[in-house]
Amino acid sequence: MPETILPDPFAPLLEELRVLCPPDAAIVDAHTHLGADEDGQSLTPEALLAHLDVVSPDARACTFPLHDPERVPAYSLPNDRVLAWAAASGGRIVPYCRLDPADGPLQEAERCLALGARGIKLHPRAQAFAFDTPVMDEIFTIARDAGVPMLIHAGRGMPPMDALAVVALRHPEVPL
Repeated sequence: MPETILPDPFAPLLEELRVLCPPDAAIVDAHTHLGADEDGQSLTPEALLAHLDVVSPDARACTFPLHDPERVPAYSLPNDRVLAWAAASGGRIVPYCRLDPADGPLQEAERCLALGARGIKLHPRAQAFAFDTPVMDEIFTIARDAGVPMLIHAGRGMPPMDALAVVALRHPEVPL
C-alpha cells in the first residue's frame, strides 16, 4: 500500500491492516451508506472513494441509501442514485437496494436486482417493522432466488431479534 499521511486515530488501524492482510487481500467495507439522511448526515460517492483510497486503491464498499428524505415511494430514487454511483465507480461501489417492507418492497427488490443491485438492506428501526410478517418470507425468497445476501440493521435501539432468527432459519440459503 502507498504511504498516506493520516490523522493519528487512523494510523494504528492502517498499520494493523498492513501487518495482517496479505498483499493481494480484497478489502471490502460491508456496510456503507451513501446519499442524504433526514437527520442531515450525508456521504457522497467521491468522499466514500476517498476514504477507501486511504486503505487501498482497490478497496470496495457494499453501499445502500441512507434514510433519505426522498425515499417515498419504495426507496426508488435513492436506490437509483446508488445504482448510478456504483456504475460510475469502476466496481468499487457494490450496490445494495434498501427496502421498506411497508412500501412496495417486492417490486422494488426485483427492479433493483434486475438493474444490478448485489444485495438487499433492511433497517427495522428506521422503517419501524418487525420480522414476523408474511412479506419477510417473500423478501427472503427474492434474495434466495437472486443469490444475493441481505444486510440487516441490528444495532442500537433494536428490540430482541428472535423473529429475524425464525425467518432466517426458514431461509438458510440466504446469507445475512
